[in-house]
Amino acid sequence: MRQMQPSHPSPSPPAATLSAGLTEMVRRCQAAECAGLEVPAPGVPVIAAAALEEAANSSGGLVWRPRRGGFWLLGATQGATQRARALIEGMGWAATPLAFPNDMALLEAALAAEGEAAGPSPPAAAAPLAGMEERAARMGPEAGHGLTTLWRMEGAAPRLLGQRWMVEPEALLHGAVEQNWRGHAQGLLGARLLARAHVGQWPAERKPTLPLLLDMPWMPPPEQLPPPPDSRPGHALVLPLAAAADAQAWLALAGAAGWGLAWNGLTASLAWLATPERLPGEWFFARFSPAATEAAWPRPERLAFCPTGDRAALAFALGHGVAMCSRMEA
Repeated sequence: MRQMQPSHPSPSPPAATLSAGLTEMVRRCQAAECAGLEVPAPGVPVIAAAALEEAANSSGGLVWRPRRGGFWLLGATQGATQRARALIEGMGWAATPLAFPNDMALLEAALAAEGEAAGPSPPAAAAPLAGMEERAARMGPEAGHGLTTLWRMEGAAPRLLGQRWMVEPEALLHGAVEQNWRGHAQGLLGARLLARAHVGQWPAERKPTLPLLLDMPWMPPPEQLPPPPDSRPGHALVLPLAAAADAQAWLALAGAAGWGLAWNGLTASLAWLATPERLPGEWFFARFSPAATEAAWPRPERLAFCPTGDRAALAFALGHGVAMCSRMEA
């Protein structure tokens, strides 16, 4: 792989071994104007990582995670960078804006420090992104999408609360390395769901007596949304947490089209976000983890584990009024 060439004369520091993607991004930042962010490791990195990765995926950028911690967003558009910065700073974390090629010296210093930290270890394999978009375009209408039922035990019987039409990124991911691009796969599949909704192609297994929750890709609030499948109350758009910076705009837009809001990607460390003041919405979707049993969930009756997970998840949900997701055939 090619090594980064400094954009100005300087002493030769230890160089980092760059992946093919990072090498190309450094070349782009040296050659043309582009935006970026430097984010020191925050207290809760998962939402910062999600915001930066979605900004990169939506605008042709790249997220670099040095071994010493923190994140660098490189080569993104100005608008995507500003949205990511607003979300991160809104959570009380620092985000330093970067303008390349003027700020190349900062990036070169960080890459040199990465080389010192890496030592003689071999370079990591580059993620095989080539072809993911093509695979998505070749998929049949139902591939990569699934319908789950949202339910909660009330008394001795389950109460059906709604259905979530959700993306299944595993359908696009081939191998462990591509797991790093799970957010990109979710975005591609979410865009396909939204396109189907625009033309009224709702899932055949949908129960018309239940509200529908539609998974959305990360995107700025659009000018127009498709209407829900019917006028029944409770239909909602399921947004990724990376869209939290635009929560109020989404609330107004969704409401005008007949939808409520729900949020996907909550973790135990982010339980404090599940309030109407911080994230306006009716449902908050999370994956169960042992930490969930210790978290102080502000609105457990509006929390749903999806997928349900194991016996411990079921026991916690039953004891705290948390909702669960199950396949139609389950």
